[in-house]
Amino acid sequence: PLRVVLTRLPRVLPAARTENTPDLWQAVKEGVRFVRHDKPVREVLVAVAIMGILGFNFSVILPVLVKKTFALGETDYGLLMSFMGAGSLVAALTLATRSRHGPRKGLLLVMPLATAALFVALAFAPWMPLVQGLMVLVGFSNVAFFTTANSFLQVNSPLEYRGRVIAFYALLFAGTTPIGNLLSGALVEAGGPFLGFLVTGLLLLACFLVLRFVRGRAESRGPVPSRPPEPPAPRP
Repeated sequence: PLRVVLTRLPRVLPAARTENTPDLWQAVKEGVRFVRHDKPVREVLVAVAIMGILGFNFSVILPVLVKKTFALGETDYGLLMSFMGAGSLVAALTLATRSRHGPRKGLLLVMPLATAALFVALAFAPWMPLVQGLMVLVGFSNVAFFTTANSFLQVNSPLEYRGRVIAFYALLFAGTTPIGNLLSGALVEAGGPFLGFLVTGLLLLACFLVLRFVRGRAESRGPVPSRPPEPPAPRP
């Protein structure tokens, strides 16, 4: 299947390297400058960082939940992760069927709020079947968010900056998750899975509500150009 997909992708010849092509350090600085000035891209990258810290830490909490809270073993933990995988698969297929309409930025707010609510529900879940059902929804919300964020960044980034923007996405997604794991581990050690899910869920909820409030205030002040104006083309 992968080979079939690759053969159907349009072939674009790489741009020829010239004397004006920036070196690595210059390219990084230009990428940082673009992200700083492009408001939609910057907002999505901030959301990815927050979700990486607070919304993708269940791999640390779930083993303790299975073993300590429900007194179950490795098989039950593997089954629980399979339920989450099922939700992830449904999210991927759902987004794929709607891909022709483009990424929906509204999901970048709704899915983190849903994840926060699910974490709070997991903190109070008294039965393993309920935990399994909640993990299906957690898998759906996480994949829906990160897939939409990736698609939005690629669609809304100019071709010359697209690779660098996706590099920022990968850096934030992979680089912030260990921070969230450290936080979740400390919470679980202090108060068990209940405290881990409850605190991270409430923090995630608060962060995205604040982001929505800040964005709403900025929109009420009127539209602001997200990118610096392009210099006028030289006359022949």
